[in-house]
Amino acid sequence: MAGSRSSIGAGSRANGGAASAPAGIIGFMTRSTWWSAAARTTKVTTTPVLQVAGDGRWEGAHAVAVSGSSTRAAMVVQEVASTADRDVAVEVLWPGQAFVGVRWPVEQRDDAAAAASRASVIVRSAHGIEGALLGLLSTVPNPDLEFAELGAVNAWASVGPEVLWRRGNAHSPQVLDARLAGRPDLTICAHPVAVELAVVHPRACWIGIVVSTKSGPAHYVDRRVLDQVLELSI
Repeated sequence: MAGSRSSIGAGSRANGGAASAPAGIIGFMTRSTWWSAAARTTKVTTTPVLQVAGDGRWEGAHAVAVSGSSTRAAMVVQEVASTADRDVAVEVLWPGQAFVGVRWPVEQRDDAAAAASRASVIVRSAHGIEGALLGLLSTVPNPDLEFAELGAVNAWASVGPEVLWRRGNAHSPQVLDARLAGRPDLTICAHPVAVELAVVHPRACWIGIVVSTKSGPAHYVDRRVLDQVLELSI
């Protein structure tokens, strides 16, 4: 949902049909990578949904029930892509906990539709965060994490993200303190707040981990959880 959502540049069978991740992909789930480290920082227990957005407009994302037809997921991708100018992205969202996503240029809408169809079946097989990302991507991401951002879930563009770290830069509590101090609208927010870990190769993809807790109408960033995700992933 972050910069990966807004600034980075074989289909499954329908209900009940068997499907698996592409050959060799699930094997990577036992290796130590930034995406497996991020996945281990939270346990997803909420019911996942697919989200589809064009041109980074996650505020108006189209939701598709994972329990529904994988053909429906592919159709929604095609519909969204038909009105997008630049790109279409698909996410698997566990509300209040985590999300994973991948983006394609609109010219590759058929690839995006196939990925949504495939992912809807893989997620039903309970492969979790890592399996959902690898299933959507149909390969493995760049092993070198490129950046981490903090943002408001499904309000990434309207609230505005904050880059916390980029590859090649040092990560320290002091730097993070300064970043957070400048964004009181994120540290206390009307929406759940997530840290997003992302790369752009072989295509833009990301994992988001919710790092806020809700108290009354507001969501408060939990610094302990944020620190844990960053320390394990970058």
